[in-house]
Amino acid sequence: MSLLQVQDLHVHYGGIAALRGVSLQVQAGETVAVIGANGAGKSSLLKAIARLIPAQGQLSFMGQDLTAFSAHQLKARGLALVPEGRAIFADMSVAENLQLGAYGRQDVAAVASDMEALCQRLPRLRERWRQRAGTLSGGEQQMLAMARALLGRPQLLLLDEPSMGLAPIMVQQIYSMIAEVQNQGVAILLVEQAARRALQICSQALVLEQGRVVLAGAGNELANDDRVRRVYLGGD
Repeated sequence: MSLLQVQDLHVHYGGIAALRGVSLQVQAGETVAVIGANGAGKSSLLKAIARLIPAQGQLSFMGQDLTAFSAHQLKARGLALVPEGRAIFADMSVAENLQLGAYGRQDVAAVASDMEALCQRLPRLRERWRQRAGTLSGGEQQMLAMARALLGRPQLLLLDEPSMGLAPIMVQQIYSMIAEVQNQGVAILLVEQAARRALQICSQALVLEQGRVVLAGAGNELANDDRVRRVYLGGD
């Protein structure tokens, strides 16, 4: 049984169709990438899975119907979203943002251990522990948003444009963090405009155009597909 199953998903904003019958699967521990141009429906896909916007179709996570749950109930069931734009709490400290990530967990000692491990992995967060999150750089905010999500110990992490607007050195650090998450066995559904990088780290990938899946397959196969290379990889 797949960890996540999406079948015939439709999303509309008024009379505008954002998703038109999208289907996909994510297996436990697998990374699946979703690439496409602006407006293709990538973010709408993640928001629909995270129950942030209304959708029609079948959504199943660990064998349970996701449509039976509201967005705030999904975290306890092992699903976490790092949204486009990070959505950190700017007026709260780094520490307070991280504490919110562990909200609902009763294993106090394990939470402390997880937080310490994250701070060792991301020393900038420790350095800015009491600093307002809104004063962090874009890359630091992205690290904070990912760390906050991981403190919920998700089985599936939804990542929406993690490299957007970041300097190359920060993108490298973010993707190093993603690699560590993969090594821990966490499944990832990655939405990314940086198609080349996304295809390098995923096992499966799909291409969205105007709300429809137009190509799907192994990441390395799509990286060598002439159409993908021409449209999304600069033709090389």
